[in-house]
Amino acid sequence: MFRDPQWQLLKCFLGDDVSFNNVILQGGSGVGKSFLLNKFLETKTDSIIIQIDCETCLSTEMIMQRILNCIYELDFDFKGKYTAGDVRQTNPASTCHDINSFIDTIVQVIENGLHKPIFIILEKLDECLEDTESFLLALTKEAEVDECLNSVHFVEVISTLIPEKLATIGIPTIYFPNYTLEETKEILKIMKQTTLENQLLQESKAKLEKNIPIDEQVKNFTDEQLVFTTILKSQQQFITTFLGIVVDSFYFVLASDLKELEKIVDKIWVQFKGPLIETNGRIVMGKSDAISVFRQFKSLFRPEYAIPCSVLNEEEGKALLDDDLFNLSLYDKYILLASYLASFNDPRNDLIFFSKFRDARFDKRKKPMLKKKSVKTLTPNAFSLERLLAILHAIYESEVVLQTDVDLLKSLATLASQDMILKSSNDVLDGNTRWKCNVSWDIIKSIAKSVNFDISVYLQSEY
Repeated sequence: MFRDPQWQLLKCFLGDDVSFNNVILQGGSGVGKSFLLNKFLETKTDSIIIQIDCETCLSTEMIMQRILNCIYELDFDFKGKYTAGDVRQTNPASTCHDINSFIDTIVQVIENGLHKPIFIILEKLDECLEDTESFLLALTKEAEVDECLNSVHFVEVISTLIPEKLATIGIPTIYFPNYTLEETKEILKIMKQTTLENQLLQESKAKLEKNIPIDEQVKNFTDEQLVFTTILKSQQQFITTFLGIVVDSFYFVLASDLKELEKIVDKIWVQFKGPLIETNGRIVMGKSDAISVFRQFKSLFRPEYAIPCSVLNEEEGKALLDDDLFNLSLYDKYILLASYLASFNDPRNDLIFFSKFRDARFDKRKKPMLKKKSVKTLTPNAFSLERLLAILHAIYESEVVLQTDVDLLKSLATLASQDMILKSSNDVLDGNTRWKCNVSWDIIKSIAKSVNFDISVYLQSEY
């Protein structure tokens, strides 16, 4: 759906009349590259399809060996016919160490009678741990020279930009743009609507049978079809609205990554369907309609939850956040805590909260200065680097020695690149740069809990 231009290009580049030896499919994650390619390969019934997941390959040598292993496992009578010098080999992959031996082995395969077209799909080639530019460049040149390779077609599926070395050699490339917001909603509805309807129907019927005596069920519903029709009508719009809310909430974080959106739908649905099941699958306005349920569980639709844990349920989310939120180091976590305190505390009260001298910190005469407002209603204020460093030294509690100011700047630059801390200037070393915490209270609370730090003691506002 919505990929007709890409389908036509696949037919053009890999068709029966004219076929290229090398084709690249480029586009972001979850935009339908592999799905459309697999649909196209289903039309190649007389061809041999070899698919390699390059994400798990440590080197291009491993990619080539896996390809040859797949060829060796084919039901074909060339097994044991390969030679390396005068030594007979049982598996051709054992002698493959570079592009030349790889091409030579494939040529031997074809010369020994394998005349069917071969499509070799290299999924996630850009995620191989070794540089693949030279490999693709050599592969393209070898395929152009040797006529025996006319029946061999390599298709690379990548999510990043085409390497600079390959941009000028004319490899046919099919670009997959992100789906629009409305296209994403339509596709996600096709992917999940029927599945969620069936789940909800079964659970609603099970609860109905459990709570209502059999005689009463027979009285209210004369046949199975009436039960199905009554419940299904109330569910369809509920599920459609739910899927639309998911896309609206996470589209600008994940773009049209349908794989991640599907995971998010499955995780949130576990809780979102609860109120509707409680009402036996019937919409009760103000209780089990989609908008009311969204208001009840709106914390699950916050965009930042799509980044660390792809929207887990409450218990799973807490466990993951407590364990290793955003894969932050201990030092990074304390910097975020210090930045949050600097953003939401008045600088005039720093002596009260962060002084090492007990009398200064608990001076009762200064307590009336504190403004008791919820941090959830406040906006973060900008602060200087010197103030952040002072607060960090005041709250840091660990056996690990506090790092140098140079390491602090490195950590700040990393957190700023992830938009956890915002800065007013692109130059981190600029003395006039002002900083601002960009992390929500729920995340900060989880970070504080993970390092056993009671942040509420240091906040002048309520939470």
